[in-house]
Amino acid sequence: MRPDLGRFAPPFFVCLFFGCAVCASQAFGQAKQKEPLAVVAGQPIYDDDLLPFVQAQVFQLRVQEYEVKSKALENLVNQKLLEAEAKKKGIPTEKVLAQEVDAKVPEPTEAELQALYIVQKEQLRKSFDELKPQLQQLLKRAKLQQARQDYY
Repeated sequence: MRPDLGRFAPPFFVCLFFGCAVCASQAFGQAKQKEPLAVVAGQPIYDDDLLPFVQAQVFQLRVQEYEVKSKALENLVNQKLLEAEAKKKGIPTEKVLAQEVDAKVPEPTEAELQALYIVQKEQLRKSFDELKPQLQQLLKRAKLQQARQDYY
């Protein structure tokens, strides 16, 4: 009987692809070093010569890249978890969010509405009573958005 290797094939090919990519980038980096980027007054300038001048910026970019990828991974994992929960319950993902998150978000209190109005009073130029419905919607949307972010 032949073992089922189908479930091992995708990870194997992913590892193979990344291994080849790393080797190729290292080989390219070595080949790149042999060619000067510029020649000034007969003196060649190589990629390694730039390192002291750009090291901090490159590090900062790598940190940003890591943060972007981490956030993307977190979002994708959360989306997959939400989809799995929706599939388990047999309902759309939006309905899971409505049940699990939206339904638990309280309506804005009078004090919250007043505080928002006071902060925005100069720009709004209308009375609190005139703006109360819009303020309620605005605050409710903000609370829903925050609750959904916290849910993930």
